[in-house]
Amino acid sequence: MKTVAFFEVCDENDLPMLATDWQDCLGELLVRQQDNGITDLRHQILGVRNYAQVYVHNESRHLVLAREREEPPSSLDESSGDILDEETQANRPWVEISVLSFIPGTNIFGLVLGAQGSPRAGALADWVNKDGELFDDLISVRPYTDDQLVGMLQDGSSEARMVSVRLDPHQIHQGNIDPNGGLYSATQQLGRDLDLGSEIDVEVILRVRGRSSSATDSTRGRIADIGRNLIGRPIRSGQVELVDFEPESVTDRELVDLVKYRMATKETVSVMDDDGHQVRIPSAINAISRAADRLQIKAD
Repeated sequence: MKTVAFFEVCDENDLPMLATDWQDCLGELLVRQQDNGITDLRHQILGVRNYAQVYVHNESRHLVLAREREEPPSSLDESSGDILDEETQANRPWVEISVLSFIPGTNIFGLVLGAQGSPRAGALADWVNKDGELFDDLISVRPYTDDQLVGMLQDGSSEARMVSVRLDPHQIHQGNIDPNGGLYSATQQLGRDLDLGSEIDVEVILRVRGRSSSATDSTRGRIADIGRNLIGRPIRSGQVELVDFEPESVTDRELVDLVKYRMATKETVSVMDDDGHQVRIPSAINAISRAADRLQIKAD
């Protein structure tokens, strides 16, 4: 089983933009791929070579992102017990892949990671911005969320007593940091300033000590604002603890998990068909289609 997660392409400020004809965009890439070869769709990103490849399945175009592995895999000779380190050939690099498929009439795409080292959703924005030929302006990618699920936090009158955010190394180092961008940007900046390695996450927690009423309503409102700023951000984990002092309120606290409410589901992705042929990419595309139907993700 693989997780199918959904993301949305936005402008460089993480704001929604008019729906793009992604079949047309992928058609442009396919022409370049066919005329100039796959190396025309290769770019160096954060010191690692990244590739984009258009994949046609069920008469529609989809996208495969591939990242070259920094170290090739090793193999174990079971007869001798020797561990063999295989060298990557210059024209056949070892890569990890992710499969993307866009929902027609939207900027929303489903993503299936091939492995833990595969390109994340933000790699799409990194590649498109580096390439510079699909759009005149920079783009960004944010998780696609169901607005109703986070409606209680999106209400501008809400107050909170706690907000937390945790970023993994990839999220720490991606994109440009806005020094006035709130807790998300501050967490990225902290991770960069400390030059944290690939095994370290950064977590920041803001919490009102003691009773919620020990903080002013303006303070609680500001904490809620910080939580709202995290909606849709690429974070490893994040929570906001809302408070409600209305007399008719059933409960005075509500914990909103900012990752739990992302639109994602588990789907079966076959690696081999009954005849032993590789079907991983088309199976991932089919899984994204099934997940979109199940979650009712479609153009308005």
